[in-house]
Amino acid sequence: MVGAALVCGALAAGALVAACSRSVPSPISVTELGDASLDVVLTAETQVREDEVVFTYRLENRGHESVWLGGSERGLAVPDDTTRGGVAVVRAFFPVRTDHEWLYPPHSEVSELVAGEVEEGELTAERPFASFTDLDGDRAVTLPRSPSSVRLCVAYVPDSSFDPEWRPSDDDGTGAGKDGLWIEQQTGSLMQRLACSEAVPLGG
Repeated sequence: MVGAALVCGALAAGALVAACSRSVPSPISVTELGDASLDVVLTAETQVREDEVVFTYRLENRGHESVWLGGSERGLAVPDDTTRGGVAVVRAFFPVRTDHEWLYPPHSEVSELVAGEVEEGELTAERPFASFTDLDGDRAVTLPRSPSSVRLCVAYVPDSSFDPEWRPSDDDGTGAGKDGLWIEQQTGSLMQRLACSEAVPLGG
């Protein structure tokens, strides 16, 4: 996955170059952070190292209702279109392929962040950044060749967004039941909002 962009950058001729010129758009849009909800605020101390970026973050729910956190268990990179050459490391709900026949629709475990509550944690993203890819064998989302900045984004779903039949439950999609609460990945992707930290320069 990570190597796709590096391989494309190294290819020199023929049809392979043409294939690599087709960019793969991101299913997560980091474009209009000025319009993002202020109910959930993400701040991060960002340590930029040669082989990794470490985010020590604080996620605060300043709103009047609970929000639900979930999605990918590790940070995957997508373009940050608010900054030229920027990337965003995101923990989010990614859309589910509709042209694939699923035995069980992908589900994501979620946790509740109640009004006034704070979550603190740490996320490490290796460099070069791992960009999102859908299924094994698919090409990864296209990232800037030499990213200029990075920020952390965490997705959340406001409690009021759920219809009764879509609420988090102990059903992980297999019908077997598990500890914790789950929602369908596709449901989360349709309703999520992003809280993002400030962009930090990556340097040369």
